[in-house]
Amino acid sequence: MAATDSPLKRLITTFIDDFASWLLESEVDFVTPYNIELYAQPDPIRADQVFMVKLADGRTVVLHIEFQGRRTDIPMHLRELDSLSRLTLKFRDLELYSVVFYVGDGAGRHDTGRHQINNPTGGITLSWQYKVIRLWKMKAQQLVDMKKPALLGLIGQTEITEPETLLPKVVKMVKTLPKAETQKQLFTEMMLLIEDEEILEMLERLIERDDFLNTPLMRRLRTQGREEGLKEGLEKGLEKGLEKGGVNKSRHDILTIVALRFKPQSPPLVQHLDQQLALVTNWAVLDTLLTIAVQCQSITDFQTALESASKTH
Repeated sequence: MAATDSPLKRLITTFIDDFASWLLESEVDFVTPYNIELYAQPDPIRADQVFMVKLADGRTVVLHIEFQGRRTDIPMHLRELDSLSRLTLKFRDLELYSVVFYVGDGAGRHDTGRHQINNPTGGITLSWQYKVIRLWKMKAQQLVDMKKPALLGLIGQTEITEPETLLPKVVKMVKTLPKAETQKQLFTEMMLLIEDEEILEMLERLIERDDFLNTPLMRRLRTQGREEGLKEGLEKGLEKGLEKGGVNKSRHDILTIVALRFKPQSPPLVQHLDQQLALVTNWAVLDTLLTIAVQCQSITDFQTALESASKTH
């Protein structure tokens, strides 16, 4: 889960309008990220992703999204109860909709998304619910049929049958996006989220025909991410400790990508980049810098983005 967490969050954040429309089953006017720490004394928790969604009918909805792999220290339904309670206290007058994406074979197999606590008289003291999406049980064709190219970034976490027929359709749909940079970013996240090596190779060949992405680089990043994600997933610790380690890992990943792509020869330059990254503590900003590191044309472009981020975060 650790290796897929950042690509999933970047994918949804970048293309949130389409994801919100899908999840809320409604046309969307616009969406505003609202990622926050939810406080309830004595401990805050970090919600995966929170968005303020303005629907086409004029309503404003709080959309809460969580990602969960096969392992968790606290059962997902109790984590959801905690998050939903805090969100309700913070946004008392707004409708709230929560979605849990389960990633990896078997994850969330028994979670119905509906839970309750009974009382001794036969009644219900408390009930809560959220939408459960088991990506590993979804057919990739379902995403294609929705005709929203942004959702195709998830296909690597779904069940793909007849990839020889499906993948050319996927590539063709992504290329209908109006901006080449947006297409490139979607392909990037898609490749990072593909589990099957044969399918990844097929997609690489289709993309390489147009010299669209640096696929060897993406493969190195993907392999490195899987290895580090496995190691991270085996480690235990407190929530704050894990968050601190994740921030440090994000900075390390960014520097690794810059080193692989641009091979800076000047030790002072590398040290300066490291110092600038240390000033950035916001998860969303670090994720954005990671994407910029993969896609920018020169180390100068990356430096400009980093300097702007370090001044504001």
